[in-house]
Amino acid sequence: MSIRKMCAAFLAAAAIASAVPALANPGDVVQGSVFIMRINVPLGKLTVEKRAEIVQQRLIPIISIPHLTSSMVHEKKDGHDIAIYVGKHLLITCTPADGKANGVSAKKQADMWVASLKKTLPELTPTYTPPSGN
Repeated sequence: MSIRKMCAAFLAAAAIASAVPALANPGDVVQGSVFIMRINVPLGKLTVEKRAEIVQQRLIPIISIPHLTSSMVHEKKDGHDIAIYVGKHLLITCTPADGKANGVSAKKQADMWVASLKKTLPELTPTYTPPSGN
């Protein structure tokens, strides 16, 4: 094979490889192409993948909220756990194990998730602009 053909084959392979997205972590929660959060530990009988799937499902009504603001994302202590809500919708429960997986407390982990959610969720929600008068 000539050097020219080898170079062309290499460039074609590189282009194809760059077009294929990297494999995501099984606990990644992604909406469209936007990374929302990563879950690293199971909860009871729920695997990491199942927890991520549940959060993904809970996001559907949340990102449908028109004019969602960062102030709607909040946490509520629930025993040793911290529940993270968006408006009235429970999104995820942060446990001591979630924090431990990242070397922090459950409270610190919840705070990090809330801070990230406050930035990303409002960008994903629809905004309604009333039509101008005729």
